Amino acid sequence: MRSASVQMKQYEEGKVELTNNLSQTKSVIDTLNNDTAKIQSDIDEKAQALQDIEDKISVAFTNSDQTNSFKLQMSLAFTALVSLVIAGFFAVALYDEKVRASIFSNESGIQFITLFSLVIAIILFGIVNVLEGRELAALLGGLSGYILGRGTGAGGAPPASAVARVPAPAASPAAAPALAPVAAPAPAE
Repeated sequence: MRSASVQMKQYEEGKVELTNNLSQTKSVIDTLNNDTAKIQSDIDEKAQALQDIEDKISVAFTNSDQTNSFKLQMSLAFTALVSLVIAGFFAVALYDEKVRASIFSNESGIQFITLFSLVIAIILFGIVNVLEGRELAALLGGLSGYILGRGTGAGGAPPASAVARVPAPAASPAAAPALAPVAAPAPAE
């Protein structure tokens, strides 16, 4: 009997010890589950933040692609416009001998093509952001002043070539009043 009571006591002690170990293990498992849940929550938050950043990058690239597409379209349109004007200019010059002679007899034809090409290039540089607002204003203002200044001459007067030259009437000696000799003033001392 003694051995049965010792065994029963050992059994009870073992049972209590195992129950304590089981409780401690459950507590550790609960702590690990809580830690795992916190870590999973952090991972989910960081994954969402990463997705938000990727979305912002995608939007930025989309806007950049749209801007670049617009710039490409405008560049092609202005290239076509310049080509059309220059081709039209030469087509008109080839079609009519008088127009060709008047355009190429002086520098106005080449200046027209050059100025037109410069204006288109300046506008194109503005569209593709090579030049900013102040530079564009300065270039276009200077070019406009040059073009308008050539048309009116200096000081708003018509150019000398536009003024009709009228010969002075010939004066007859009888119609001219007699002029008395004028004495030169005395030098001041």
